[in-house]
Amino acid sequence: MGVDAEGSIKALEVDAAGETVGIGQNAVQPVIDSILKAGTTKGFKASSIKFDIDIDTVSGATYTINGIVDAVNDALSKND
Repeated sequence: MGVDAEGSIKALEVDAAGETVGIGQNAVQPVIDSILKAGTTKGFKASSIKFDIDIDTVSGATYTINGIVDAVNDALSKND
């Protein structure tokens, strides 16, 4: 993960190898893109992510989405 001097997230890499094919793996890149666009996870809402997959798949990826956000927040707290 890369963070600039102001604390904005500029780079983020997630190992999605263990995620469910077609569900969790499909959620990873849109989550990364949304976090990078915002530069933060503060106020992050999974519902604001634009997915190019159907809603049933998105709802099945909730644990993946929350896991990524939690991991980013954990890494950020270690940078303080």
